[in-house]
Amino acid sequence: MTPPILKYPRTQHLEGSRFQHGDHDLDAVPFRDVRGRFVVVEEKMDGGNAGISFDGSGQCCCRAAAII
Repeated sequence: MTPPILKYPRTQHLEGSRFQHGDHDLDAVPFRDVRGRFVVVEEKMDGGNAGISFDGSGQCCCRAAAII
């Protein structure tokens, strides 16, 4: 069974980082809030609308949200 396609999440920015058009309604996160914590850094492929994830059994799931 194919998992449902979820809407891509909005990306929060560290305070002082460059915001993209449309991101100004998101709160910036001060570095002091993440200092010393485990942090996952993800890179978005702008315009690609592609995603790679793993399901609960470790199976790789690739997706695209392109409108055809």
